[in-house]
Amino acid sequence: MQNVAKQAYSCAHNRSPADAGVFRKHCVVKDTNNSELILHDGKRVEIKCGANGIFIRTQDDAPLSTSWHGPYPDRLTALSDFGARRAIPKLTAEDIQRKKNHGYYSVVDGVPMVLHHCGWTGATILTPFDLVPAH
Repeated sequence: MQNVAKQAYSCAHNRSPADAGVFRKHCVVKDTNNSELILHDGKRVEIKCGANGIFIRTQDDAPLSTSWHGPYPDRLTALSDFGARRAIPKLTAEDIQRKKNHGYYSVVDGVPMVLHHCGWTGATILTPFDLVPAH
């Protein structure tokens, strides 16, 4: 049990008191493995405390992303990085035209989509996009 307490301390030592309280409230401790499974942006995300900080992974993207990402200094940073890497691409009309010219644009069930490199898994995926004005 002493290892569990030591590991819990190592996860909470470099976070704000408010964030640490939220994490401890929802964290499940099993033997010496301190991890939590949550739903974030529609994906199941596993968060784990390690000796060096917070680690995160998704198992829904298996086998591409079953390895741990991290360490992160805190839970909020880990989830922010996950959200940024999984975000829908924001493309200008020029970007879309370039994708069309290269065959990276399609319409699936009436939804315009592009081939996009996922920053989380490293895979190339077909995904919807947000149209944004040119700078």
